[in-house]
Amino acid sequence: MSVGTPGRQVYETAGNGTPSEGCYQAALNLNTTPLVPRFAVQGSVWNAGAILGDRNDFGEDGVGCTKASVDWYGQHLQSSQFPCTATTSQSMMIVNNVPGYSNQQFATHTLTLKLGPQT
Repeated sequence: MSVGTPGRQVYETAGNGTPSEGCYQAALNLNTTPLVPRFAVQGSVWNAGAILGDRNDFGEDGVGCTKASVDWYGQHLQSSQFPCTATTSQSMMIVNNVPGYSNQQFATHTLTLKLGPQT
């Protein structure tokens, strides 16, 4: 059964390495504790092909900052601190339902977000 076969479960998780969060750090440099979460991978499990039928597709993924985070940074950071960049690694995993075998990583990515005062 291939990764994209309908019904196989996949999920995303943080990869190796330490995330770089320039926006969060810029706020800390102003002696302000950001009231927003750090940039991170917070995936959930979904069934590949369940939304789009039997095609080898997974559908859209929501990656980035929440509107609340963009608003908070826009209100608290100085204009000279934009754009700020956040980077983290992501591992894509497939659930292996065979007893004695662990879940399997099938892809890795580096996610980069560039944040402006209103974008």
